[in-house]
Amino acid sequence: MILDRRVVVISDIHANAVAFQAGLALARCVGFDELIMLGDLLTYGCQVQETIAIAEEAASRDKAKFVLGNHDEIYFRYAAGELNNYRHLPPWIQESVEWTVARLGDGFLHSISPWLQRIELTRALFAHANPFEYGDWTYLNTAPRFEQAVATLRAGANSMGIFGHTHRHFLFISSHKGDEIVTIALDAELALVFDESTTVAVTISAIGQPRDAPPASSIFIAEPTRQGISLRRLAVHYNHAAHLDAIVRSGMSPGTVSKLQSYFK
Repeated sequence: MILDRRVVVISDIHANAVAFQAGLALARCVGFDELIMLGDLLTYGCQVQETIAIAEEAASRDKAKFVLGNHDEIYFRYAAGELNNYRHLPPWIQESVEWTVARLGDGFLHSISPWLQRIELTRALFAHANPFEYGDWTYLNTAPRFEQAVATLRAGANSMGIFGHTHRHFLFISSHKGDEIVTIALDAELALVFDESTTVAVTISAIGQPRDAPPASSIFIAEPTRQGISLRRLAVHYNHAAHLDAIVRSGMSPGTVSKLQSYFK
């Protein structure tokens, strides 16, 4: 059996509180046994305290678990005194990080718990970017990288991995029938039949800053079936204007504002 419960996954929130709240409402509506946040709570969006408050509520009310992403790592390291740990990033991301730090306060992300590097549930692995060691933020976006991910999953006795980080939806199936990369349509269900040769690696789209074409915020549902597992991607509908207006009013430079807005056009 792959998984033994219904899991709802939300990834890459990026301080988009309105999308986050809408996604949680949808998750509660469809129901779940486990709620997993795949990291990157902040940066890019400008609803910092609102996002943290929603995350705190999800941890308390829904027993949500939070997986550390590369952006979460930035703020934990900053709180630990590593003030320049993000200086290798493009200038517009640096500006967004600094803007966020100025509004975090002393608590940073420590009020949210638990934060985990990865979660394993009955031969299924959940991590922010990939199944490699924590701190390796390699994107799964090419066939060779998916093949490497599948080999790593198999070495760890996992038949499925679900990841975020790319802000895009891909599914890589490896089996005796051959390897293939497919996309998962919105509001569609994909039933996978597993045998001993089948391994699946999934990247799910961001709820806070999707980069699919066209961009569409979504949550992801994985649950067991008699023969394998069911995967579903559900669209999250919300008022983009509130999120974009917060970016415009942020006071960040015009170039950064334009870049952040561009993901929603």
